[in-house]
Amino acid sequence: MQFGKLILSLVIIAVVIMFTAVFTVNQTERAVVARLGNLIMDSQTGQPRVYQPGLHMKWPFISKVIKLDERIQTLDIPDQQVVTNEQKFLNVNLFVKWQVEDFSEFYKATRGDYLRAEQLISQRANNSLRSEFGNADLKQVVDTKRSIIMQAIQDDVNKSASSLGVKVVDVRIKSIELPPEVNESIYQRMSTEREEQAAQYRASGSATAEEIQALADRRATETLAGAQRDAQTIRGEGDAKAAQIYAEAYKQDPEFFTFYQSLNAYARAFSDKEDVLVLQPEGDFFKYFNSQAKQ
Repeated sequence: MQFGKLILSLVIIAVVIMFTAVFTVNQTERAVVARLGNLIMDSQTGQPRVYQPGLHMKWPFISKVIKLDERIQTLDIPDQQVVTNEQKFLNVNLFVKWQVEDFSEFYKATRGDYLRAEQLISQRANNSLRSEFGNADLKQVVDTKRSIIMQAIQDDVNKSASSLGVKVVDVRIKSIELPPEVNESIYQRMSTEREEQAAQYRASGSATAEEIQALADRRATETLAGAQRDAQTIRGEGDAKAAQIYAEAYKQDPEFFTFYQSLNAYARAFSDKEDVLVLQPEGDFFKYFNSQAKQ
């Protein structure tokens, strides 16, 4: 009985030792092993040994496995206030893509602390950002030199990051904005400029309207004067023509013409039934009435 318990205990111990002596590394990871606080070194390179993905063995209980992420990391750097060479303040936001390249060097520099690595990368990126923006104006950092500035920051950060065993894959500027107080002053200036421009347009429009109105009035006056002149000319020609016709009619039969004119005069004189006209019957006006009465 005692022998069976002993065998069972030995089996349990062996299983525990086996599980503590075996470790796995995933495809997205690399690992280093520390034994009694010291990294296991590679006999060929003299550098800490880096374990690739797969199943590995270690000394149980006295060895510690430190796994490191091989994937590309994204460091989002908060807004930083920078100054251009025009002394214009800008709020710039950027992000850095980085990846562990030398795992043993990375562990020696940071003890596998990714947060510390990002702090060092962020500090270097901010210094490079201020330096690059300080050598350019607003138009350049927004348009013409933006890609050049991003590449320069990436190269600069890579120089210092190499001592950490990491590689900067990419640097991108997400946004470039003016500070709120500057935005407000620019808005006020633009609003004032637009109001002044609108006033100029209104004044120019009023002047143009007055010119058009004056031109229209002058043309209307000239057209009316010409029409009146033409009307008087036509009326004069008509009167002359009528006088000529009357003269020719008179020549043909003066007596009948005089009679006809008298009838027209009678019609005009007695057109209203309420009119009262007091004349001497012997006058020339009643010449033809008197002649008819005698007959």
